[in-house]
Amino acid sequence: MGQIRFILGRSGTGKTTRCITATAGALLADDSAPLVLLTPEQATYQMERAVLAQPGVAGFSRLRVLSFNRLVFWLSRRLRTGAELSRLGRQMAVYRVLLEQAERLSLYRNAARHAGLAERLSGLLTELQQADCTPEQVAVLAEQLERQNPGGTTARKWRDIAVIYSEYAAFFKTSEALRNPEAELTLARRDIAASPFIKGAQIWVDGFSGFTVQEREMLVEMARHCKTMHIALCLDPEKLDLDNTDPEMLDPAGLFYTTEQTYAELLGIFRKCRFDILPPTILSRPARYANAPALGHIESALATDTGEPASANGAVDVVCCPDVRGEAEWTARRICELVRHKGYRYRQIAVAVPDMDTYGAYLESAFARCGIPCFLDRPAAVRHHPLAETLQAALAAAEQFATTDILCYLKSGLTGIADEQIDRLERYCLKYGIEREDWTAPTPWRFAAADEPDEDDATEPLRQTVVAALYPLHESLYAEDKPLEASAFVRAVWNFLERIEARKRLATWAQDDATDTQGHRQTWTQLTAVLDEMERVFAGHPEPAAVFVLTLTDALSSLTIKLIPPTLDQVLVGSIERSRHPDIRAMFLVGAAQHQFPTPLSTTDILGRRERQAAQSQGLELTDPLTQQLSKRHYLAYIALTRASEYIAVSYPQQDEKGAPVVSSIWVERLNRLFTDVRPRTMRSDMKILKSQSVAELAERLAAACGKDRPPQSQTDGAAFALHAALRSSCESIRAAAEHVMGALAYTNAAALTSESALRPLKQISAFSASRLETFAACPYQHFAKYILELEKRPLLRFEPVDVGSFYHTVIETLFGQLQERGWTWASAPTDALARLCDQIIQETIERNPTMTAFMRRQMHHRYLIECACDTLRQFVPALAELERAGAFRQAAAELPFQFPLDSTVRIKGRIDRVDMAEIDGQRIAAIFDFKRTPRSIGWAGLFYGLDIQLLTYLQVVPHLPDPIRADVIAGAFYLPFEYNAVTRTPDKIETQRHTFPYKAKGIFNGAYAEALDKTARQWSRFYNFYVANDGSPYSHYGSSGAVRPDEFDALLSWAKRLMAQQIERIHSGVIAATPYRLNKNTPCRWCDYKSLCRFDWQINDYNTLAPVDKQAVIKLIQEDA
Repeated sequence: MGQIRFILGRSGTGKTTRCITATAGALLADDSAPLVLLTPEQATYQMERAVLAQPGVAGFSRLRVLSFNRLVFWLSRRLRTGAELSRLGRQMAVYRVLLEQAERLSLYRNAARHAGLAERLSGLLTELQQADCTPEQVAVLAEQLERQNPGGTTARKWRDIAVIYSEYAAFFKTSEALRNPEAELTLARRDIAASPFIKGAQIWVDGFSGFTVQEREMLVEMARHCKTMHIALCLDPEKLDLDNTDPEMLDPAGLFYTTEQTYAELLGIFRKCRFDILPPTILSRPARYANAPALGHIESALATDTGEPASANGAVDVVCCPDVRGEAEWTARRICELVRHKGYRYRQIAVAVPDMDTYGAYLESAFARCGIPCFLDRPAAVRHHPLAETLQAALAAAEQFATTDILCYLKSGLTGIADEQIDRLERYCLKYGIEREDWTAPTPWRFAAADEPDEDDATEPLRQTVVAALYPLHESLYAEDKPLEASAFVRAVWNFLERIEARKRLATWAQDDATDTQGHRQTWTQLTAVLDEMERVFAGHPEPAAVFVLTLTDALSSLTIKLIPPTLDQVLVGSIERSRHPDIRAMFLVGAAQHQFPTPLSTTDILGRRERQAAQSQGLELTDPLTQQLSKRHYLAYIALTRASEYIAVSYPQQDEKGAPVVSSIWVERLNRLFTDVRPRTMRSDMKILKSQSVAELAERLAAACGKDRPPQSQTDGAAFALHAALRSSCESIRAAAEHVMGALAYTNAAALTSESALRPLKQISAFSASRLETFAACPYQHFAKYILELEKRPLLRFEPVDVGSFYHTVIETLFGQLQERGWTWASAPTDALARLCDQIIQETIERNPTMTAFMRRQMHHRYLIECACDTLRQFVPALAELERAGAFRQAAAELPFQFPLDSTVRIKGRIDRVDMAEIDGQRIAAIFDFKRTPRSIGWAGLFYGLDIQLLTYLQVVPHLPDPIRADVIAGAFYLPFEYNAVTRTPDKIETQRHTFPYKAKGIFNGAYAEALDKTARQWSRFYNFYVANDGSPYSHYGSSGAVRPDEFDALLSWAKRLMAQQIERIHSGVIAATPYRLNKNTPCRWCDYKSLCRFDWQINDYNTLAPVDKQAVIKLIQEDA
């Protein structure tokens, strides 16, 4: 039976140093007794290095630096047979138990098939085993609770847990091939007596603030057989009665409550066992803070809760930053200062964060910009690794061959298919609506149009490659609707990975990654381990494929790997609770917010407070996790604030990532009270160039100081001198950054064609349409991208507005042709016959259109959209008849192509939707209609600036109409909507709006023909946009009317011709500048398909700002121009 000695002292008093020095001294002594240094898992490597760094220690074999996990391995695990289940394997075992025992469960019966419940229960079973609670104890607890409160929720929950725990333990007893590592610690106690490296050993235990029941019992058993055991604990010996400690008398709110409780429990157990307890070693002198008394003052004040304000002398900084990104940037700059001007090494600096998910990416980015080597001490998730993404996508795709799943599988990066081929396949699938059964169709794909057979030929081989990889997986897992053995599932997955050569591809990637920083080797090893465990855990228990797929995808989503630090000299970034920070000179505590520092409170506990209290009342040592976290937070904050030996910086953001205000931690206020010269200082945007801490920061500040968006009234002389000096620097990286800044300052994002070879094709363009000229007027670069480069959007199988409009046009054109064959007009056709004819043509049009047929086949919602379009036409056709009856005009042509010369070298071309004719005073008068899907009015400002010249172009066509419909005079041109905008009306106004014509034609016309258009017009016309005054004149409400006086109409036609000629001349001259118009708040950029190409930036580029003008101003300007 060995001697026990506690080493007690507050932070910085040298407990770890004493253990290391004593261990090194024992190594150098002339003795053969075994030595053991027991520390937390993450500290073993650092402790080994610390021992080797001691004078005279060149190496060792007698000493074992162990964690509890490695201790169990050396005691018994290496001699046992069977595979040890990982955390994920144990979750699978719990999931199997839930599936098998679902009918026996009361509270968890309906949730038994959810993998999330298995994860929660696995954590609870681990806690029960660590508390040394047996299934029999839990069963007794459940029986007692049932007797106390039959049918109560607490009793039902513990009864279900008892069933699951019992079957879980039985599973490991009956399975010789599997071992439960959580039970290994209990089993290993039996092997301590025979262990040669424990018997007569000197043992040091350091770095723990508490122990589980299992670990505590292990320590007791080791103490029975060792020679001496030294246990180091961080607490204040002066505040504790070291001889008479009652755990129940400790203050739960005390700073050292966690370690005091550990000391009291161990002392009590050691005394019960009648061990030889030596007087504790009391360390009271804080040697760590010899070079920074201010940090010693922090430790003393926090430990004793006393202390007068003192001077920090620069050893303490408290900084308030704008946000999380600002914290990361300030931390990086400050580390650069310490390294360059204070002589610090990177490995002597640590950054502690409360939440690695929030701060990790920002710190990594900021450190990379400043060239700071760092290591983020956290397990790396593999859910986004190509192997995990490929497997998850393949399992989803193999079930129903959904196109989205297949594309995810292809884009995962592990299939070996070139990106260009994947893009071509994706384009084909989206264009033709490829879905599910199309992938496995026995016939080759022939969806492309007859004039594009190359699309089918290029895509079919790739389709065959995809199906060849996925279809065997489908056959193995989903072809038969019956349960599978786990071995069959694992075999199917393994064969799939072999078919796509995943192992070879990962090995190729890993060849140039000696330290496995990307985790390719570990990810493959972990996946194969998960598959092996799945096969062993579910052996002899068939389940549907969906259960195994859910199990595997859930495992992949929570699988993690441990990366090795790539270098020794680097800044360690980690959480306060997880990371060990020996020999740290400077500590940065970021995120010191009220709800975050030192660690955020979180729990996924499946037990509530009542269930835990019930367990404690029956003697089970189960503490409330939330209470445990609360009692430990003060201790963790103390550890964080006292870890560094020379410098500490505490920072917090003013707002979180969502913009909500952040309240600083109470520890910030405590630091403020401890020092006379420490106050939270706000981090300001210090843009002084000479204080730049990295090349990237230098470039950023030079650009900000010299660029167009620099602050008003700022002086640029100093910045220009600094830029000139940087350009002549002997440092290549600084010189390259300065050249980059010079290039950025000269960058104007200007587009221009200057060479004759580039201008020649533009000068040869001879045919223009109205829409092309409108596009050029809106933005010359948009015209260049669309008509010169001929860039197109990716085609999608959707019933978009343009497709709806094409459908409307086709039906109306065909219907007009049928009316002509029967000798009818819209006005003379019988209403019933017109409706029947409309339905017939709609059906025929849909049947002839393969795109619409495929679109309707995909979803019921798509069929609904088509039906809505059909109903729109059924309402529109009678409205056309009513519109025609209102005046003298009758339709003469539909979808009429046209072209006419603008001058000797240029012609205007296009297509007119509808041309009407009327005989008036012996002349043939034409009216032109352009169908629009929704109501549209003529915009006079758009007309004047060339943004809306479609109707003006149509007005030029009349002299060039073919003979059958040649006209003497043009009356006007109008937009005519297929649909109307629904409006909300109160009940008393519904009747007054009943006779409103919702398809009003709006455009420009010669007012002399107003009566011919609508002979029924009184005041506002029901059918056109003009107002008839009491004297019969159609020019009332002139500003909002489409009627124009005859002389103004003629001037408008002449001016339109000149406007088109001017636009064409600019196109021929090579104008392609990215200068979109800005009229009021309207610009074409919002709906532009080429924004990613032109990269228009309002800070660099200028809009073509247009002044608003109304109808009367436009006509006046046109007349003046004439």
